Amino acid sequence: MANGKSAKDYASSPVCVTVGTPNAEAIRAMLSGNSRILIITDVNMHVKGVVSGTDFIREFDHDVTSARILKGNVENLMSTDLHYVTEDTIMIEVVAKMNRYHLQSIVVLHGLEAKGVIHQSDLLRWWNDEFGSSDTI
Repeated sequence: MANGKSAKDYASSPVCVTVGTPNAEAIRAMLSGNSRILIITDVNMHVKGVVSGTDFIREFDHDVTSARILKGNVENLMSTDLHYVTEDTIMIEVVAKMNRYHLQSIVVLHGLEAKGVIHQSDLLRWWNDEFGSSDTI
């Protein structure tokens, strides 16, 4: 039986930039934070959207030297249709939501502020903690 661990127990630290951040700087932030998802916030740290590596790569497919990439800002590529969980959401509900919407990552919020990100690898870590030992199966 699941032990009631919540999203805050498995969330990775978020990598955030503010609206208006140039794409080149945003890509460097993603790389330095070793993250697959970048959270876009306003100056008050309230989440406004997300940009994934896939969003950047999709834009490369149109034109690797696209002005939208080279000179644009993150809000030109960010998705504002945000799926999220709160930090107190139990992990089995996180799994259900990620499956329902076919998500690879999901933002963890406390109020309007990003507190973390749960990736598919975090779900595997949770499953292993919950069910991976031979005495729990």
